[in-house]
Amino acid sequence: MASPFLQFVAEFMYARRDTRKRLKIMFTVVANAIKKGR
Repeated sequence: MASPFLQFVAEFMYARRDTRKRLKIMFTVVANAIKKGR
């Protein structure tokens, strides 16, 4: 599996022109981090 951080960076860079999409990605990353933390 690819590193979640690297995947985040790749998606973040890909969506850098689309603020709404970027916020959605950030929210998804945070939600996944919370799930893994429990």
